[in-house]
Amino acid sequence: MVLENCGEVFCTKMNKLLFYIDFLSYRQRGMAMTGLAYRAIDFGPVPDRWDRVYSAFDEIQQESRPIGEYEGNVLMAHATPDADILSEEEIAIINTVCHLFKDTTSSEISAISHAEPAWQKYHESRARIPFTEAFELKAV
Repeated sequence: MVLENCGEVFCTKMNKLLFYIDFLSYRQRGMAMTGLAYRAIDFGPVPDRWDRVYSAFDEIQQESRPIGEYEGNVLMAHATPDADILSEEEIAIINTVCHLFKDTTSSEISAISHAEPAWQKYHESRARIPFTEAFELKAV
């Protein structure tokens, strides 16, 4: 089984992709895939310490690019993913999320994540989102 390409991904979009992958994995398999915890902040659900997650890997480079009036960081992998370490079920979950959001911009996926009860319940307190919220997801 082959991993689907998610297209060009800015940090904001990757934060949401990881959220949906982990929460869908929890709903289907009873466990997340990445080991990350997620917090509800103003811009949607994000991994705790998300700003450090991507810089922890030498294979991931960030390139600053303008997006309208703003600047964002595009994530680029300089290594081929080793899909052999993933089960067919894990690959299917990743592919489901990537297929759903492949043509979605960072702004669009952020707006989608704001419609999730998981974000709505916890964003005012900026609290961690419990994985049990996976059963209330609307977008996946």
